[in-house]
Amino acid sequence: MQGEGFRELPGLPAAQLPPSPGVGNVGSARGAVDGVRKSPTRLMQVIATLLAALTFNYSNQRINNSKHSLLQFLAEIVRRSKSSRGVTVLATYYFHRLYQYRLKTLPLAQVPEFARSSKRMFLCSLILAHKFTQDSTFSMKSWSTITGLPPKDISTMERWALNQLQYRLYVSAEDLDRWTEDVLFMNCQSEPVDLHSGECCKSARDPGDVHSGECSKRARDSEDADPRQDLPWDRVKRLHRCVT
Repeated sequence: MQGEGFRELPGLPAAQLPPSPGVGNVGSARGAVDGVRKSPTRLMQVIATLLAALTFNYSNQRINNSKHSLLQFLAEIVRRSKSSRGVTVLATYYFHRLYQYRLKTLPLAQVPEFARSSKRMFLCSLILAHKFTQDSTFSMKSWSTITGLPPKDISTMERWALNQLQYRLYVSAEDLDRWTEDVLFMNCQSEPVDLHSGECCKSARDPGDVHSGECSKRARDSEDADPRQDLPWDRVKRLHRCVT
């Protein structure tokens, strides 16, 4: 595992960035980030707060999951990938599902090192959000150019994340809007936050606090459902091609 900051994303001249595939919107998320939440800086702050709260237990001397470190990374990866606000929020939703409902059930020894890095797992989540919502998306070679990571490493991490999510990448507009309000913004409104002792950490770890009523029940019930029943088969096949 490389260090933190931008060493996972080496500086690249603008000319080397691949052309944007025309990343569109995820209309469901846009409504939730309108108004006072249109600020890209504010959005990065609340995402970094949530990611840091979910992963601070995995931090060590080599892996820095602090909010400060994440803010720099998020701003850079979103800029380089030309991700829309909607795609970024959808990626954060996938990240939350990974850590709140999947990784928390695994013994630490079974969590690969790359999955302990909030940066690398957000990258995986962002790639999945791109591929699921866009007919034309970046190739693995392009993601390698964007991140500076070998294509083989990206593919391994992406396949692992996809398996942990059980291929359940579909989320309705209503559910994503509700999650954005109930989790992403509601539990991360107070700043600054002490990520090691503050309420944001507690709410991010405790589904009873993070979710309200039916939102929490749906999230738990979804884990018992057929992992591919809500995915059109052409999308499943396309995802298989993308990660192999």
